[in-house]
Amino acid sequence: MPVNKDKYGGDGTVPVVEHEVAIERVTSTWRLCAAECEAVGKRLLWEPEPGFALNKMGDILRVIDGVNHNNFSVMADVCHAHHIAELGSRQPGKKEILPGGIGEFFSRLKGNVGRVHIIDSDGGINEHHTSVHTPLFDGCLNFDSFMRNIAASSDDPVWTIDLCFFPNAWENARKCKDGLDRLISQHG
Repeated sequence: MPVNKDKYGGDGTVPVVEHEVAIERVTSTWRLCAAECEAVGKRLLWEPEPGFALNKMGDILRVIDGVNHNNFSVMADVCHAHHIAELGSRQPGKKEILPGGIGEFFSRLKGNVGRVHIIDSDGGINEHHTSVHTPLFDGCLNFDSFMRNIAASSDDPVWTIDLCFFPNAWENARKCKDGLDRLISQHG
């Protein structure tokens, strides 16, 4: 099996498989995991990221349809949505950009969002090969333009502020929480 020779800064040890094989492996694995989680009263959430395989909207929807299990849903991160839907970050081949950006990303996932990660984006990719999570209102996102789409995409009452890999996360948590409260009061 050929290996990925540093295509994304890796060490060349990641095996490359055909796209359809990857979709089938992921969907069959997640289907089994969803059933196992359901059997013990837990939900299975998948967080698509620009740094991971299957990071185009079409692939995300194919995985959801392929798993086809009521205990499987997406953990939708706003920063990841920016990179996937608007920038096409780290997407192999032709980029799949959505004309409606983040709002369209969440609209297409409506009914399949099990949890929302709310955070800003500066458009950068970090040393872990995924998107830089920037504190709310310190990045480039216009939350007012897509908050209603996010709110309509999920019935889950919990939204998580995600400052993964951000320096001084604790110092920024209060600012993010206050910003999220403002967004919720404005957009429901």
